[in-house]
Amino acid sequence: MPFELWAGGKTTLDDLIDENQRPIVVNLWATWCTPCLEEMPVLQAAHKAISDQVQFVGINISDSPTRAGQRVNELGITYLQGRDPTGEFSAALSTVGLPVTAFVNAGGDLVATHHGSLDAEELDTAILKHLEPIR
Repeated sequence: MPFELWAGGKTTLDDLIDENQRPIVVNLWATWCTPCLEEMPVLQAAHKAISDQVQFVGINISDSPTRAGQRVNELGITYLQGRDPTGEFSAALSTVGLPVTAFVNAGGDLVATHHGSLDAEELDTAILKHLEPIR
């Protein structure tokens, strides 16, 4: 399922896996979602710690690009960001509410989807359980 990159163009999770040979943690978020904003620093910390083994992607849902960009900058988020203006990506994950975090293995298979926010321990446990990083 394609999504738009903030830097321009479109990509898919399969394309990212082909490029980087790493599993992906995909987080769907919005600026109006307080639990999303509270969770983003947790994802950023994991990204900083294990980005050589696991890719992190944020997909902004239903926001203006300007507002979303401001929030990402305020929070110091450096992992890849995209948007889902048509809702197609969200629909493919059967999302109901935000945040949603999806775990995609290195083979490109969706192996788990978590609805609701994750704290650092829950995120670490889910990554170890579903994505088998080298750590």
